[in-house]
Amino acid sequence: QLSQEIRDAVFGNIGTIAAFRMGPEDAEFMVKQFAPVFDASDLVNLPNFNTAMRLMVGGLPSHPFTMKCLPPLGTSNVELGNAIKQLSAAKFGRPRARVEAAIAVQLALTLK
Repeated sequence: QLSQEIRDAVFGNIGTIAAFRMGPEDAEFMVKQFAPVFDASDLVNLPNFNTAMRLMVGGLPSHPFTMKCLPPLGTSNVELGNAIKQLSAAKFGRPRARVEAAIAVQLALTLK
């Protein structure tokens, strides 16, 4: 979803990576971050709630490893989820036009 230029810039500056199961195309790209421990097949076939990890420790990448994450706890409460989303939107939301105008101002300042 990223252009080649942006993707290269992002991955050139990333230290710690946590990658959950992904599709084959993404795995072919991400395997470079986890070689030689994991191949593309490993990344495509990660079990639910597991991730492939590579940490940046003291400026150096660690040996890649897997980590098991906690599954969702309990049953979901759709009503509570909707209430939290509404509260968050009321507290922190801004009109789209206002956000786009702020981005345009920042871009104009950056391009000067």
